[in-house]
Amino acid sequence: MVDDSITDEELTSLEQILDGDVSAQRRYFHYLDLHMDLQERVTRSKIHSRARFGSSKWKVAGIAAMFCLWIGLSYFAVNGGSGSGPAAFARITGMDGLIEWSEEEGSIINDLSVGDPLSEGIIEGLTSNSWVKIELNDGSEAIISGISKLKFSQNHGSKVLRLSQGYLSVKAVAQPEDKPMLVFSPGARAEVLGTQFNVLASPEST
Repeated sequence: MVDDSITDEELTSLEQILDGDVSAQRRYFHYLDLHMDLQERVTRSKIHSRARFGSSKWKVAGIAAMFCLWIGLSYFAVNGGSGSGPAAFARITGMDGLIEWSEEEGSIINDLSVGDPLSEGIIEGLTSNSWVKIELNDGSEAIISGISKLKFSQNHGSKVLRLSQGYLSVKAVAQPEDKPMLVFSPGARAEVLGTQFNVLASPEST
């Protein structure tokens, strides 16, 4: 459907914008749903309309569908092309129990699954038997388990993990000496160049 509406260059640009960007993917599918709905209305109109009005209605509905699709494409070209969409910081490689992810832009998602990309934000285990394993974009791995809350971000090239509650296990690949991984908990701060370690954060101790 889209292949017949945009050029190869525009399609390549759209694919790059949508790659790893969950929010952009949701908006894009929303525009596609609108486009498909308009196409269905056109089909029903052609069946139940008189022949002398069929061509006119097809043109009107077709123009409306194309207009809707081009609005969506223009939105992605402006917002995605300028780099405003959140980039993938990590992806989920394993999970069980109730897990919730809050994007920095404010969206809260709790229908997560293995393979989902994650931008910078906060991931939480909501029950005592919850756990989730994420792989950062440099190959480092982090696991939280139990009722846990971990914020992950990047600051001047350094990956930053902030555990405010629960249990965290990290397996970090070698980090640049001038850009170590930074791990924070309520009572501790660590600079990591490459190792495996565990952190437990509770109101009483770390």
